[in-house]
Formats: sequence, C-alpha cells, structure tokens
Amino acid sequence: MRTMESGRLGSQQQAQNAGSEAAVGNQGVATGFTSLATRPVYRPTRQHLTAFLLIPIVLTLVGGQAGFFGAFLFDAQWLARAEVQYRGTAWTETQDVAIQSRSLVAPVAADLGVPIKEFGEHLDAGLVPGTQILRVDYVDDDEALALSVVSELSSRYLRQAAERTPQSIREIVAAELDEVEVQLAAAEQKLVVLARRDTEAARVEQSSNQALINSLRARKNDLETRLLENELMVLGEETNGLPVLVTEPFVFEEQVFPRPKIFGAVGAAGGLLLGLAIAGLIWNRNAWRVARESTRRAVTGQR
Repeated sequence: MRTMESGRLGSQQQAQNAGSEAAVGNQGVATGFTSLATRPVYRPTRQHLTAFLLIPIVLTLVGGQAGFFGAFLFDAQWLARAEVQYRGTAWTETQDVAIQSRSLVAPVAADLGVPIKEFGEHLDAGLVPGTQILRVDYVDDDEALALSVVSELSSRYLRQAAERTPQSIREIVAAELDEVEVQLAAAEQKLVVLARRDTEAARVEQSSNQALINSLRARKNDLETRLLENELMVLGEETNGLPVLVTEPFVFEEQVFPRPKIFGAVGAAGGLLLGLAIAGLIWNRNAWRVARESTRRAVTGQR
C-alpha cells in the first residue's frame, strides 16, 4: 500500500514540475514574440543630427553656386525692342499681320545677312493685346545686330504704312470699281441682244452671260462696301494720323538668357532636394540597422 501511494505522489509531483516548465517556456516564447513585434525607436546621436542638418545645407550652397556660375558658360542672349502705335480704328488687326509679313521681314534679313529661318525664330512681332501698340522684339547674342533688326524693321514698316494709306487704297478700289461697272454694262447690253434671238445657241450663251452678270454684280457690291469702309479709314486717318514710333529701339540692360540668379535658385532648390533625399536614406538605413540588431537580440535571448 505504501509503495503504491508513494508512486502516485511521485507521479503528481512530476506532472506539477512539467506544467511549471511548460508555463515558463510559454512565457519566454511570448516575451520573445513581444520583443519582435515591438520595433525600437531610432534615436540619433548629436553627431548624427548635426550631419543630417549639414548635408542639405551644404548641398544647397553647392547647388546654388554651381547654378549661378554655370550660367556664365552659355552665350548671353539680348532682347531688343521697338514699339509702334497705330492710331486708327479699323487697320490695327491687319497691321498685326503686316508687320510679320514676308515682304517686310525678308528684305531686313537679307540686308543684315541673317538666314530667314533663323530670323523668324528670333523675331517676335505683333499687336499687344488690348492696345493699338505693335511691338517688335528680337533676341540675339549680338546686341548690335538685335538693335539693328528692330530699328530697320520698324522703319520699313512706317515707310510701308505711309505708302499704303487708306487714301491710296481708295484710289485703287475706285479704279477697280469703275472697271467692273464697265464690264457689267457690256454684259447687260449683250444679254439684251441675246434675248432677241430664238435659237438654242443663243439660249446657251444667254445662260452663260447671265452667270457672268451675277458674278460682276456681286463683285461690284463687294467693292462698294470696301470703298465705304475706306472712307471711314480716311476719316480715322485724318483724325488720328499715321502710325508713329512710340518707343525708340533699345536693348534691355539685363540679358534674357541665361539669368544667373534664376540658375542659382534652381541649383539651390535641386541641392536642397538632393540633400533631404540623402539624409532621409541615411536615417532609414540607421533605423533599419537598429531594428535588425534588436530583432537578433530578441531571438537569441540577449537583451
């Protein structure tokens, strides 16, 4: 009996010991997983913080200086300008086209020895929106050439405008109208003659002549309208006068390209972004190293 009782007590004691060991093991595993799940916070040292601040600052300064001084590697481009005011009421839009016309631009380009394609790329001429100012701009690395272009172009335009005044246009339109009226009268007279003939050929010719008359009448109406508009132009010219040069040709004191200040600002902004990106990468790398070291210690039980 005593032997059997001693056996039962031993078994119970072993079971209790096993349960205690299992509980301790489970607690250790739970503690290990808790350590793995909790990511440690990266706390940089004072030296690291100083480095994180200096990297963007240094790269910003370097980028700004590189951009500023790098601008001087490009050829300077200068802008020359002249402005003409047309003081009429009905001609402004047409002159916006006229000042860029090939007939006006080509002779200037030829006189100054500039290829017409290059000349057109560097020229910006046209009406200033909402005004009666015609602006002539030309950009070139040669200040003297740019000034010569706007001077010659504005001078030729003024001479051309003086030659093609509404008064001279009125004479041309009136002469054309007289010619159309003569042709129309002849065609109407011929139609009367053809109407007296009762033949197939006469009827065909009569139909063709009637089409000519309709065309001449439409042309006459168009010319009469243009002549009336021209009379209004003449009144406007007498009131306001011919186009005048309101801004003498000049070259801007500051080059339009490159601009060292803008290049410097762009370089500084690029350096700042690069510095922030590098500092961010270093920060993430250090934080990853700390997390990896903490994980290794948690797994191996070294705390």
